[in-house]
Amino acid sequence: MNEIEVKILEIDIKKARNRLDSFADKISDRVLLTTVTFSNPYNSATVRARIIGNETLFTVKVPVPDREFKVRREYETKVNDFKTLKKQLEALGFTAVMLQEKKRTTYEYGHSEIVIDEYPKMPPYIEIEGAKSEIKEIVGKLGRKMEDTTKESVYVLFRRYGVDATHLIFQ
Repeated sequence: MNEIEVKILEIDIKKARNRLDSFADKISDRVLLTTVTFSNPYNSATVRARIIGNETLFTVKVPVPDREFKVRREYETKVNDFKTLKKQLEALGFTAVMLQEKKRTTYEYGHSEIVIDEYPKMPPYIEIEGAKSEIKEIVGKLGRKMEDTTKESVYVLFRRYGVDATHLIFQ
């Protein structure tokens, strides 16, 4: 499955929530997610494990070139045991290189997912994932233009804001 997304950076959370509440369905509110990113010595794919409560999702994302949107082929599966997954990846030559926590509020609109992500030490942002036409519609409903969006990865944002993401947790 292809993941197609854009971000709107440096949002005012209260205004964004009010706008989203006017047209989208809230699915979850400020859920804590812990992400462990693994080095990948083999190619440019992102390899990560995300822990949400008692659930662990293992994800591999492979970049797909696109001028306007961030597009990646995404392969994701639930795993029963994070510690075993970590040992398996290490046996294959991967190393855990980053650990981040974030609080995520999730909305749905049509077939798209809209999230507000809050990391420690950097401004919150909105990420919209869905079909290109629906993303453009949502950007408009948020009172923005496509020129106000970015397809930068969160790793680029960490560098932009001077955030050390190797161990980024809420205190």
